[in-house]
Amino acid sequence: MVLMGILKFETSTAAKILKSLGLEDLYGAWNEVLWALNVCDGLQPRSFVTDIKFADRAFKVITAASDFAEWHGKDKMYSEDLLMALAAGGVLEDLFPDLNLSFERVRKAVEKNSGRRYQLPDEEEVAGPLKSEDDVSFL
Repeated sequence: MVLMGILKFETSTAAKILKSLGLEDLYGAWNEVLWALNVCDGLQPRSFVTDIKFADRAFKVITAASDFAEWHGKDKMYSEDLLMALAAGGVLEDLFPDLNLSFERVRKAVEKNSGRRYQLPDEEEVAGPLKSEDDVSFL
């Protein structure tokens, strides 16, 4: 559902990054995700409930996105942090296998877009922002 929100809001940073990585038809991708949710019984009609809880996987994505925001030096979570969490969980690769949306590829595209690196806990600190296109030349 988080990915559906990103795909629907075409002007978000995450949607722009997905477009730059080859996902040009966001509406088609949105329908593909909707189909996948229906197939796995994700969108069955239910009675209205005021107390909505996250499913386990959705909670993990939101928690991971919060971590990615922190590792990017931000005090707020943005769409690109959600995109990073979806990539880290393998969701993007599973839904769009023909686009090679691996975690590293998405990470480098987000870093290129923002001009700053994600400082993950198990990595050595790299000083300063990205300095040139050469830092992400694989794109």
